[in-house]
Amino acid sequence: MKLLRLLLLPIKLILLPFKMLKVLIGLLVVLVLLVVGLYFAMPHLAKIGIEKGCEHMLGVPTTVESVKLKLFAGQFEMNKLVIANPPNFGPEPFVKVDQLRVYMVPKSVLTDTVQLDLFELDGLDIRIEQHVDGSNTKPILDHLEEQTPESKPSEGGGRRFKIDRIVIRNVRAHVDVLSELTEREPVTITIPEIIIT
Repeated sequence: MKLLRLLLLPIKLILLPFKMLKVLIGLLVVLVLLVVGLYFAMPHLAKIGIEKGCEHMLGVPTTVESVKLKLFAGQFEMNKLVIANPPNFGPEPFVKVDQLRVYMVPKSVLTDTVQLDLFELDGLDIRIEQHVDGSNTKPILDHLEEQTPESKPSEGGGRRFKIDRIVIRNVRAHVDVLSELTEREPVTITIPEIIIT
């Protein structure tokens, strides 16, 4: 029996690298599947993160229809952002954004200055309501202030952003001042396009 074990030992030693290779290939396949799964799950995770982050910071329900990410191309697109009005104000959303697109230089994330080639906001619709007992902006701004930690000015200046082109299209601001006391309709201000280069 010992002789048989001694004779089989060289064969086991020869087969050992092949067994390790099988294990390594199996681990590699699992890793690739995880990376691919994460890649396809990232837009959904980003959508949830935006919704929950806005709700936490602003104190009102927030929804996003979809998020598209192309990490290696440095592209981000968000569609149909809706930030609800605070309680005791109209049913219309406080803010709606049809589309937000950001194109950036991906490798600039690793530097002190993040370079954005394009920041484009299309279909910004904001509603400001002033009633006798307050404005719809006050609860949101108060909640935001509570959630924002006080920061001390840093000597290094922190991360900077360089934006080559800003495009803001189809802006509508609806201003409703004391409409419960008057019979006036809200005033709507429209700005077709703003381009900053």
